[in-house]
Amino acid sequence: MQKRKLGACGPTVSALGLGCMGMSHGYGPAAPEAESMNLIALAYELGVTFFDTAECYGPYTNETLVGKALKPVRDKVVIATKCGIQIENGVQKLDARPDVIRRSVEGSLKRLQTDRIDLYYLHRVDPKVPVEEVALVMRDLLAEGKILAWGLSEAGPKTIARAQAVTPLAALQSEYSMMGANPKRRSSRCLKPKGSDSCPSVLSARAFSQGKSIPQPPLRQTTSGARCRALSAKIWKRTSRSFALSRRLPPPSRRRPRRLRSPGCLRRKTGSSRFRARAASIG
Repeated sequence: MQKRKLGACGPTVSALGLGCMGMSHGYGPAAPEAESMNLIALAYELGVTFFDTAECYGPYTNETLVGKALKPVRDKVVIATKCGIQIENGVQKLDARPDVIRRSVEGSLKRLQTDRIDLYYLHRVDPKVPVEEVALVMRDLLAEGKILAWGLSEAGPKTIARAQAVTPLAALQSEYSMMGANPKRRSSRCLKPKGSDSCPSVLSARAFSQGKSIPQPPLRQTTSGARCRALSAKIWKRTSRSFALSRRLPPPSRRRPRRLRSPGCLRRKTGSSRFRARAASIG
Protein backbone atom coordinates (compact mmCIF):
# COMPACT_ATOMS: atom_id res chain seq x y z
CA MET A 1 0.00 0.00 0.00
CA GLN A 2 1.36 3.41 -0.94
CA LYS A 3 1.79 6.03 1.76
CA ARG A 4 1.04 9.74 1.62
CA LYS A 5 1.62 12.62 3.99
CA LEU A 6 -1.34 14.88 4.63
CA GLY A 7 -0.16 18.39 4.02
CA ALA A 8 2.86 19.94 5.69
CA CYS A 9 1.75 19.29 9.26
CA GLY A 10 -0.39 16.15 9.01
CA PRO A 11 0.27 12.45 9.56
CA THR A 12 1.50 9.92 7.02
CA VAL A 13 -1.35 7.63 5.97
CA SER A 14 -2.12 4.85 3.52
CA ALA A 15 -3.26 6.08 0.11
CA LEU A 16 -6.61 4.40 0.73
CA GLY A 17 -8.48 4.84 3.97
CA LEU A 18 -11.49 3.07 5.44
CA GLY A 19 -14.54 5.13 6.35
CA CYS A 20 -16.26 3.28 9.17
CA MET A 21 -19.54 5.22 9.32
CA GLY A 22 -21.61 2.62 7.46
CA MET A 23 -20.81 -0.07 10.00
CA SER A 24 -23.12 1.49 12.56
CA HIS A 25 -24.78 4.54 11.03
CA GLY A 26 -26.45 5.81 7.90
CA TYR A 27 -27.05 2.61 5.94
CA GLY A 28 -29.83 0.87 7.79
CA PRO A 29 -29.38 -1.38 10.85
CA ALA A 30 -25.87 -1.62 12.27
CA ALA A 31 -23.82 -4.59 11.16
CA PRO A 32 -22.88 -7.21 13.79
CA GLU A 33 -19.91 -6.01 15.82
CA ALA A 34 -17.86 -9.12 15.04
CA GLU A 35 -18.33 -8.61 11.29
CA SER A 36 -17.31 -4.96 11.48
CA MET A 37 -14.25 -5.72 13.59
CA ASN A 38 -13.22 -8.43 11.13
CA LEU A 39 -13.54 -5.96 8.28
CA ILE A 40 -11.37 -3.38 10.06
CA ALA A 41 -8.79 -6.06 10.86
CA LEU A 42 -8.76 -7.24 7.25
CA ALA A 43 -8.32 -3.69 5.98
CA TYR A 44 -5.30 -3.32 8.27
CA GLU A 45 -3.86 -6.62 7.02
CA LEU A 46 -4.17 -5.33 3.45
CA GLY A 47 -2.19 -2.21 4.30
CA VAL A 48 -4.86 0.33 5.26
CA THR A 49 -3.64 2.51 8.13
CA PHE A 50 -6.12 5.40 7.87
CA PHE A 51 -9.51 4.99 9.58
CA ASP A 52 -12.28 7.57 9.72
CA THR A 53 -15.15 7.92 12.19
CA ALA A 54 -17.12 10.67 14.02
CA GLU A 55 -18.85 11.19 17.33
CA CYS A 56 -22.26 11.64 15.66
CA TYR A 57 -22.07 8.25 13.89
CA GLY A 58 -24.38 6.09 15.94
CA PRO A 59 -24.19 8.45 17.78
CA TYR A 60 -20.99 7.53 19.63
CA THR A 61 -21.18 3.78 18.90
CA ASN A 62 -19.01 3.99 15.79
CA GLU A 63 -16.13 5.56 17.71
CA THR A 64 -16.46 2.83 20.34
CA LEU A 65 -16.31 0.16 17.62
CA VAL A 66 -13.27 1.70 15.93
CA GLY A 67 -11.45 2.16 19.23
CA LYS A 68 -12.04 -1.45 20.22
CA ALA A 69 -11.02 -2.84 16.83
CA LEU A 70 -7.83 -0.77 16.52
CA LYS A 71 -6.64 -0.96 20.13
CA PRO A 72 -4.16 -3.82 19.42
CA VAL A 73 -2.50 -1.80 16.63
CA ARG A 74 -3.13 1.74 17.89
CA ASP A 75 0.44 2.96 17.40
CA LYS A 76 0.51 1.72 13.80
CA VAL A 77 -2.63 3.43 12.50
CA VAL A 78 -4.03 6.93 12.03
CA ILE A 79 -7.49 7.63 13.42
CA ALA A 80 -9.55 10.57 12.21
CA THR A 81 -12.71 11.62 13.98
CA LYS A 82 -14.94 14.69 13.91
CA CYS A 83 -16.77 17.18 16.10
CA GLY A 84 -19.30 19.92 15.51
CA ILE A 85 -22.52 17.91 15.16
CA GLN A 86 -24.46 17.19 18.33
CA ILE A 87 -27.46 14.89 18.65
CA GLU A 88 -30.42 16.28 20.62
CA ASN A 89 -33.58 14.17 20.86
CA GLY A 90 -32.50 12.22 17.79
CA VAL A 91 -31.94 15.37 15.71
CA GLN A 92 -28.57 16.54 14.42
CA LYS A 93 -27.60 20.07 15.42
CA LEU A 94 -24.54 22.09 14.43
CA ASP A 95 -22.61 23.24 17.48
CA ALA A 96 -18.97 24.30 17.18
CA ARG A 97 -18.65 26.39 20.30
CA PRO A 98 -15.19 26.01 21.89
CA ASP A 99 -16.51 24.48 25.13
CA VAL A 100 -18.56 21.94 23.16
CA ILE A 101 -15.52 21.01 21.07
CA ARG A 102 -13.51 20.42 24.24
CA ARG A 103 -16.22 18.13 25.63
CA SER A 104 -16.32 16.30 22.32
CA VAL A 105 -12.56 15.73 22.37
CA GLU A 106 -12.67 14.20 25.84
CA GLY A 107 -15.55 11.93 24.86
CA SER A 108 -13.85 10.81 21.65
CA LEU A 109 -10.58 10.06 23.46
CA LYS A 110 -12.44 7.86 25.91
CA ARG A 111 -14.47 5.98 23.29
CA LEU A 112 -11.47 5.49 21.01
CA GLN A 113 -9.39 4.20 23.95
CA THR A 114 -6.48 6.46 23.09
CA ASP A 115 -4.56 9.42 24.48
CA ARG A 116 -4.52 11.43 21.24
CA ILE A 117 -6.51 11.91 18.06
CA ASP A 118 -4.33 11.85 14.95
CA LEU A 119 -6.63 14.00 12.79
CA TYR A 120 -9.55 15.99 14.20
CA TYR A 121 -12.09 17.49 11.81
CA LEU A 122 -14.76 20.10 12.28
CA HIS A 123 -17.53 17.96 10.78
CA ARG A 124 -19.55 20.89 9.43
CA VAL A 125 -19.04 24.63 9.61
CA ASP A 126 -21.34 26.19 12.21
CA PRO A 127 -22.59 29.53 10.83
CA LYS A 128 -23.17 30.79 14.38
CA VAL A 129 -19.53 30.34 15.42
CA PRO A 130 -16.69 32.14 13.59
CA VAL A 131 -14.27 29.58 12.19
CA GLU A 132 -11.43 31.61 13.76
CA GLU A 133 -12.73 30.61 17.20
CA VAL A 134 -12.67 26.96 16.16
CA ALA A 135 -9.11 27.37 14.86
CA LEU A 136 -8.03 28.88 18.19
CA VAL A 137 -9.40 26.01 20.27
CA MET A 138 -7.78 23.56 17.84
CA ARG A 139 -4.47 25.36 18.39
CA ASP A 140 -4.84 24.85 22.13
CA LEU A 141 -5.69 21.16 21.69
CA LEU A 142 -2.64 20.74 19.48
CA ALA A 143 -0.45 22.34 22.14
CA GLU A 144 -1.93 20.02 24.77
CA GLY A 145 -1.21 16.96 22.62
CA LYS A 146 -4.84 15.83 22.57
CA ILE A 147 -4.94 16.14 18.79
CA LEU A 148 -2.01 15.91 16.38
CA ALA A 149 -3.56 17.63 13.35
CA TRP A 150 -6.85 19.21 12.40
CA GLY A 151 -8.98 19.75 9.34
CA LEU A 152 -12.30 20.93 7.97
CA SER A 153 -15.07 18.90 6.37
CA GLU A 154 -17.24 20.31 3.58
CA ALA A 155 -15.90 23.86 3.89
CA GLY A 156 -15.65 26.55 1.23
CA PRO A 157 -12.53 28.42 0.06
CA LYS A 158 -13.14 31.54 2.15
CA THR A 159 -13.70 29.52 5.32
CA ILE A 160 -10.58 27.47 4.62
CA ALA A 161 -8.49 30.62 4.20
CA ARG A 162 -9.81 32.17 7.42
CA ALA A 163 -9.09 29.03 9.43
CA GLN A 164 -5.67 28.56 7.84
CA ALA A 165 -4.65 32.08 8.83
CA VAL A 166 -5.12 31.21 12.52
CA THR A 167 -4.00 27.56 12.80
CA PRO A 168 -2.49 25.59 9.88
CA LEU A 169 -4.81 22.92 8.49
CA ALA A 170 -3.63 19.43 7.60
CA ALA A 171 -6.60 18.25 5.57
CA LEU A 172 -9.91 19.11 3.98
CA GLN A 173 -12.51 16.38 3.63
CA SER A 174 -15.06 16.76 0.84
CA GLU A 175 -17.45 14.45 -0.94
CA TYR A 176 -15.86 13.52 -4.25
CA SER A 177 -18.05 11.21 -6.29
CA MET A 178 -20.17 10.96 -9.40
CA MET A 179 -23.22 11.77 -7.25
CA GLY A 180 -21.96 15.11 -6.00
CA ALA A 181 -20.48 18.36 -7.27
CA ASN A 182 -16.75 18.33 -7.95
CA PRO A 183 -15.04 20.16 -5.05
CA LYS A 184 -11.59 20.00 -6.61
CA ARG A 185 -11.77 23.31 -8.43
CA ARG A 186 -13.00 25.31 -5.46
CA SER A 187 -10.69 23.79 -2.85
CA SER A 188 -7.37 22.92 -4.53
CA ARG A 189 -6.26 26.54 -4.82
CA CYS A 190 -6.75 26.95 -1.07
CA LEU A 191 -5.03 23.72 -0.10
CA LYS A 192 -1.80 23.24 -2.02
CA PRO A 193 -0.18 26.66 -1.58
CA LYS A 194 -0.81 26.59 2.15
CA GLY A 195 0.47 23.11 2.96
CA SER A 196 -2.84 21.29 3.40
CA ASP A 197 -4.18 18.28 1.55
CA SER A 198 -7.47 16.81 0.40
CA CYS A 199 -9.15 13.69 1.80
CA PRO A 200 -11.95 12.85 -0.66
CA SER A 201 -14.83 10.81 0.73
CA VAL A 202 -17.83 8.88 -0.66
CA LEU A 203 -15.81 7.84 -3.72
CA SER A 204 -18.28 5.06 -4.57
CA ALA A 205 -21.25 7.45 -4.31
CA ARG A 206 -22.27 5.92 -0.96
CA ALA A 207 -21.87 2.41 -2.44
CA PHE A 208 -24.19 3.34 -5.30
CA SER A 209 -22.85 0.56 -7.52
CA GLN A 210 -22.18 -2.19 -5.00
CA GLY A 211 -23.52 -4.06 -2.01
CA LYS A 212 -27.07 -5.06 -1.20
CA SER A 213 -30.01 -2.71 -1.51
CA ILE A 214 -31.76 -1.81 1.73
CA PRO A 215 -35.50 -1.38 1.16
CA GLN A 216 -36.95 1.71 2.78
CA PRO A 217 -40.58 2.49 3.67
CA PRO A 218 -42.47 3.51 0.51
CA LEU A 219 -42.98 7.22 -0.07
CA ARG A 220 -46.45 8.49 0.64
CA GLN A 221 -48.42 9.93 -2.24
CA THR A 222 -47.87 13.54 -1.19
CA THR A 223 -46.27 16.56 -2.74
CA SER A 224 -43.05 15.85 -0.87
CA GLY A 225 -43.14 12.24 -2.06
CA ALA A 226 -43.56 13.37 -5.66
CA ARG A 227 -40.62 15.73 -5.26
CA CYS A 228 -38.48 12.89 -3.90
CA ARG A 229 -39.37 10.69 -6.86
CA ALA A 230 -38.57 13.49 -9.30
CA LEU A 231 -35.25 14.15 -7.55
CA SER A 232 -34.39 10.45 -7.64
CA ALA A 233 -35.04 10.31 -11.39
CA LYS A 234 -32.92 13.42 -11.93
CA ILE A 235 -30.01 12.02 -9.91
CA TRP A 236 -30.18 8.71 -11.77
CA LYS A 237 -30.14 10.45 -15.16
CA ARG A 238 -27.19 12.67 -14.27
CA THR A 239 -25.21 9.87 -12.62
CA SER A 240 -25.71 7.27 -15.33
CA ARG A 241 -24.79 9.78 -18.06
CA SER A 242 -21.60 10.84 -16.22
CA PHE A 243 -20.61 7.22 -15.64
CA ALA A 244 -21.23 6.32 -19.28
CA LEU A 245 -19.16 9.25 -20.53
CA SER A 246 -16.28 8.41 -18.21
CA ARG A 247 -16.26 4.80 -19.48
CA ARG A 248 -17.02 5.71 -23.11
CA LEU A 249 -20.21 3.68 -23.03
CA PRO A 250 -23.37 4.21 -25.09
CA PRO A 251 -25.84 6.78 -23.66
CA PRO A 252 -27.78 5.28 -20.74
CA SER A 253 -31.35 4.17 -21.04
CA ARG A 254 -34.02 6.51 -19.78
CA ARG A 255 -35.44 3.66 -17.76
CA ARG A 256 -33.71 2.93 -14.49
CA PRO A 257 -32.82 -0.68 -13.69
CA ARG A 258 -35.56 -2.45 -11.79
CA ARG A 259 -33.60 -2.77 -8.57
CA LEU A 260 -32.92 0.99 -8.54
CA ARG A 261 -36.38 2.07 -9.61
CA SER A 262 -37.50 2.81 -6.07
CA PRO A 263 -36.17 6.18 -4.86
CA GLY A 264 -36.10 4.76 -1.34
CA CYS A 265 -33.38 2.25 -2.19
CA LEU A 266 -29.99 2.74 -0.54
CA ARG A 267 -26.77 0.79 -0.96
CA ARG A 268 -24.87 -0.66 1.94
CA LYS A 269 -21.10 -0.60 2.09
CA THR A 270 -19.27 -3.78 1.20
CA GLY A 271 -19.43 -6.36 4.00
CA SER A 272 -16.52 -8.39 5.29
CA SER A 273 -17.28 -11.52 3.22
CA ARG A 274 -17.44 -9.55 -0.04
CA PHE A 275 -14.34 -7.61 1.02
CA ARG A 276 -12.48 -10.91 1.53
CA ALA A 277 -13.59 -12.21 -1.85
CA ARG A 278 -12.39 -9.09 -3.63
CA ALA A 279 -9.13 -9.09 -1.71
CA ALA A 280 -8.54 -12.71 -2.77
CA SER A 281 -9.21 -11.84 -6.39
CA ILE A 282 -6.67 -9.02 -6.23
CA GLY A 283 -4.08 -11.40 -4.81
